Amino acid sequence: MISEIKKSIEKVLTERAISPFAGTFLISWLSWNWDVAIALLYSQKEILISDRIFYVNYYAASWCKVILYPILSTFVLLLIYPLLSNLSYWLWLLYEVWKKTVKNKIESQELLTLEESIRIKLELEEMSKKIADIMMEKDRTIEGFKREKELIGQMYKNSEEELSSLRAGLSVSKSHDVVLYENIKESYNLKEALHSLFESYSKDEYRNSLRIPKKILEYFYVNDILLKEEMSNSKIVLGSAGHNIYKMYVSENVNSYK
Repeated sequence: MISEIKKSIEKVLTERAISPFAGTFLISWLSWNWDVAIALLYSQKEILISDRIFYVNYYAASWCKVILYPILSTFVLLLIYPLLSNLSYWLWLLYEVWKKTVKNKIESQELLTLEESIRIKLELEEMSKKIADIMMEKDRTIEGFKREKELIGQMYKNSEEELSSLRAGLSVSKSHDVVLYENIKESYNLKEALHSLFESYSKDEYRNSLRIPKKILEYFYVNDILLKEEMSNSKIVLGSAGHNIYKMYVSENVNSYK
């Protein structure tokens, strides 16, 4: 039990001793009462303790000197010391900045050596050469793009012209086939022969199955409705006009059924 109380007291005293207030108060107290400490601790051994205490009480001790002044000094030190510490740190930083400024100024005014000047000049020339090469490559690339653009534009123009020609040809061909079909429908014999031809064609029959007069067959050959074949047992093959007229024929029949 006693050992635990002793340990507890030692722990409390240790915590108090290492606290900022305790250390500052001790320094303040010794500053105000140094003579008391010397009288109590370092006097001659033959002087009695009672005489030392009497000396302290009579000559050195007062409640202001022993208590009030040390406490006030402690608070002043605890409040002013951080400010002084920050001020000193700020002054040190100012000095470092000033030192670096002076150093940079001196280094900037220092002349380059001949070797350094030559090296920098060569580096600048090399850099200028690389920039010139890059610009030339860029110009060549742009010229290549321009030529490709012109070529594509010309190809597009030619394609448009060819497409227009094809459309014109198809239009002429279609109008010719329309007129031809109208003429055939005006003739009873041609109309019946065309009907017989398309019926056989739709059934995928052979040429020898056709029952069309020879003169009408020649008419179909001449107007590219039916392709002329040497073999009579071959399939029926329509010409270009025949295909167009067949489409119109089928379309009319479908509409008539509707």
